[in-house]
Amino acid sequence: MSGEPTPAPSIGEVSVGFDPRKCLYWKGVKGPTISWWLLFLGVRQVITLGFARAAQYVVIHYALKINFSGLMGPTIRLFLLQAKGWPFVLILWALFNFALLFGSRRFSEHWLYYQDWIELFNECNPSGSVTSNSSYGGLLVYAIFLGILVALKRFWLGLRFGKASYVRYAEKLADILKDLLMVSRVAKVSRYEYYSEMRPHDMDDNSVLDFWYAAGEEQEAAPESFLENVSEEGQKGKGHKRTYTSMTVESATFMNDKQNEDIRELLGEWEDLELSDGTLDNDADLGSIIQFRASIGVLESPMPYSPAFGVARTRKEVIEGSEKLYESLLKKQQFLESSFLPPHVPATLRFHTIALTALKSTGHFDEKLCKSLVKLFRPGRDGLVSKLEFCKSIDNQYKELRKLRASIVNEGKVNIASERIINAIFYGVMLVIGLGVLGIDPVALFGVMTSFILGFSFMISGASSDYFRGLLFITLQRPYDIGDRVNVSSGSTASSATGAAGWIVKDINLYHTTFIFGTTNEYATISNGALSNARIINAARSPLACLNFVMKFGLDVSAGTIQIFKDELMGYVKARPREWLSFNAFRMTRIEADQGFVEYKIIVQHRESWQQIGALMDSIAALQAFAFLRSRELNMVYKAPCMPVELKMLGNAAVPDLTPQGPRDRASTESAVPSSPFRQALFGR
Repeated sequence: MSGEPTPAPSIGEVSVGFDPRKCLYWKGVKGPTISWWLLFLGVRQVITLGFARAAQYVVIHYALKINFSGLMGPTIRLFLLQAKGWPFVLILWALFNFALLFGSRRFSEHWLYYQDWIELFNECNPSGSVTSNSSYGGLLVYAIFLGILVALKRFWLGLRFGKASYVRYAEKLADILKDLLMVSRVAKVSRYEYYSEMRPHDMDDNSVLDFWYAAGEEQEAAPESFLENVSEEGQKGKGHKRTYTSMTVESATFMNDKQNEDIRELLGEWEDLELSDGTLDNDADLGSIIQFRASIGVLESPMPYSPAFGVARTRKEVIEGSEKLYESLLKKQQFLESSFLPPHVPATLRFHTIALTALKSTGHFDEKLCKSLVKLFRPGRDGLVSKLEFCKSIDNQYKELRKLRASIVNEGKVNIASERIINAIFYGVMLVIGLGVLGIDPVALFGVMTSFILGFSFMISGASSDYFRGLLFITLQRPYDIGDRVNVSSGSTASSATGAAGWIVKDINLYHTTFIFGTTNEYATISNGALSNARIINAARSPLACLNFVMKFGLDVSAGTIQIFKDELMGYVKARPREWLSFNAFRMTRIEADQGFVEYKIIVQHRESWQQIGALMDSIAALQAFAFLRSRELNMVYKAPCMPVELKMLGNAAVPDLTPQGPRDRASTESAVPSSPFRQALFGR
């Protein structure tokens, strides 16, 4: 019967058996109607778009997380993640259109073609040949092509920028994470409940492990006041009897002789440690880049030094945590040394207590870790670490952490700006290809604008050249980062032997760089194109600064006295390992027999880079003051001889010429001065 609906055929059924005479509306209408366009664009395309978004959610949020037992490698996973968003949706939307809305099939033209109740949804509503049109098919192919190319562009840019960041910052990040781990271990050592994993039955008469284990066992349930109130001889705490020996303060220790010898050797060779010049391969693998990006998240943690240290989101919190950590270590040291020294002895933290972090279960030290601890905290030759120096060590490490984070964030901003430029070029090319797909001649379209484009190009040619030169300078060279102290000058300008004046980098973008003058806190903005031809000295990338100054000694100073002076200078430098790395040179650079002096240049090498200009100036000033005082005590201070003054007659007035004269010219100068009361008062009779 005609009133009964016909069964729905398969999707691939061809358009046969349709009788247009049964239609009540659109009789004789050819081509797609407005209602069909509304259904095609406003309903069916929206449905396919919804299918595409749902499929993206399934692929991204489930397939990538489950990873199907590792079937997808990191490259495929990263590609899918970069394609997430409109490129992935565009590809899936085109594929769903090919499956549901393309071709000459009856289903592609009308999804409800098999029903005859509503003519709006069946073949009575003519569709023309839209779904089988070659332009429509080309548009879908172009959509797939565009989505894949955008995903490839994102993948390539992400890999390129990630590799650049890895090569530039991975080594510095690794050093900072190592320091974070060491501070974390020291913080755990300071906690009363933390002690060596050795159990009593594993100990073979090892004094330090015995005390360390006892301290941990005893303090797990003891209040803090227990360590503060160390009683006199014979007092018992928790059943642990303390006895005092005749050991002096200098020799008191809770370590055996072998362990003390290891510590002394480390403290003695500290001046010989050098920074490693490690370089990273530019061909970093994808796994290393992903691990690097994941490790950056540690820098944003509110407790980067572990919960044992506490919250360290600001510099103030870091300093407060450092003070508490120092006090905790000091209490632990007082407890461990309570069997050797009376409780009234003034306590200063010794490196031996910090070195317990590197103690193995065998009773020996991890030499590599112990050297790293020495490098981080830099104790004196006597092994003592003051509270100020302890807090300063952690504070310096925190500054490096924040500086690295600021540099990485700023590089992300520069990468985003670079990607925008690449996107403008990329989408311009894709627009031309898309116009060709739609049958529009792009050459004819842009030919109309040729005169305007040429005139505009001549107008901005100079600025464009400067801009692209600066763009390459920042994206490829990158001679500085946020917070670096730099000096900008001409390549032919001579460098200062005492260090170049520095500007601190405040902000970097693709167009210009903002600096702050360190002395006056003045701001300056310079275009990157202008900086590309300049010589840039980066103080942050100039480690282990070499400083020098000169001293003059009289000709009557003996060689033995000069040798004594040199030895005392070397002793002063070696006694301050936190400041000085080595005493490099003490050489004679000038002899002036006429003026009666010899000049020596002293060259010393500091531990800090030229970035820490304040610390460098303080250290060299203290060394110069010491050198001056010792030279005066050794009677080595040079006194310049009195020099004559030549008087020239200008009119009726005598004008003194203060130009120094040598001994040979002294007699002629005196004879040239006229005999007068002024001369007699100046030179004597």
